Amino acid sequence: MISVLAVMCAPWRQVVRNEGTDDDREIELEAFDPDQAEQIDLLAWYAFAMAVRKQEKPDREAQPFDRWIADLRLPDAGYGPREFWGARRDGELVATASAYLLEGESDQVALTSITVVPDRRRAGVGTAVLHLLLPLLEARGRTVVEGWDLPEDGPGRRWANAVGLRTAKSMVVQWLDTADVDPVAWEVSVPDGYRVVDWSGEVPDESVDSFARALTAMRDAPIGESGVVFPVWTVDLVRKSEAELRTSGIGRRGVLAVNEATGEVAALTLLDFYPTLPTWGVQRDTVVVPAERGRGLGLCVKARMLRWLREQRPEIDRVHTGTGSDNEHMIRINHLLGYRTTSVSVGVNAKISELRDRRVEVAGQETG
Repeated sequence: MISVLAVMCAPWRQVVRNEGTDDDREIELEAFDPDQAEQIDLLAWYAFAMAVRKQEKPDREAQPFDRWIADLRLPDAGYGPREFWGARRDGELVATASAYLLEGESDQVALTSITVVPDRRRAGVGTAVLHLLLPLLEARGRTVVEGWDLPEDGPGRRWANAVGLRTAKSMVVQWLDTADVDPVAWEVSVPDGYRVVDWSGEVPDESVDSFARALTAMRDAPIGESGVVFPVWTVDLVRKSEAELRTSGIGRRGVLAVNEATGEVAALTLLDFYPTLPTWGVQRDTVVVPAERGRGLGLCVKARMLRWLREQRPEIDRVHTGTGSDNEHMIRINHLLGYRTTSVSVGVNAKISELRDRRVEVAGQETG
């Protein structure tokens, strides 16, 4: 929903003092709109992002400015509106923050990310920014803060736990490098009694109703203690999601397994292509409806997708996916297809009221 960014609240400023740290200078936090920002501010955010990239991913080259700004302006479809904030100390950008304001059954959640520039970490900056954000998120109807994609053993998770965010879920991060896989691994037959349907952009009209019902089966997927609830999909919601993808310039490819006796979608898999990642594919949902499980349909549709990728999109040489750490069946399927596990990430969350109460309690202990 890119249009929401254009009507985001006007810039505001609020000040917090980092009491109890070595540096008690004031932090100023203000809203940031990458579609409307002046060039000098965009360049400051770019320099910040590249400093973080150099620290956290030293083996990766700096991203060109044009590619970086295109990424920043490209929200993930299906997550609702996104807002940004920048934190400055003495005029220097020391932290950035963003939040997706989730919709539907997850409309109490702010999916939030806070990043502190490397040479300003462990000085209370991230904690100060978090507590400045809390009342702003509450004003937007949020009661839960959740963050994803924190390396399991990284400093981000340790900080999050220290300020009161609990570890809510664990995800296995997997990559497939197409050049490293023998395509024979993708030669998987379609089980008897089923046919496959390939599509790009939009689910075919004749399948969209049962596609929505099948996609709703994602509600069975393990999500730990995440506050994010998978939606009950309808035809209207499917078409709305497809429109968001088109607006964002994201391409989508789908493969369905259809039960020939019933005409119902029995399994599906989705793969997205981002304009800023011209050689990557992003594996999205793979679902087998409960009554159809145990027939090899998940492996079938994912293998069919990879065969299509090899034949029709040979420039895509890497595919990324994330799977719940306790979803052993899907992890095993991915390994059969050539994916390799590269890391484990976690999600964290807490009620805003709990974070506020914890801060008051800690402050009372420090001054008592």
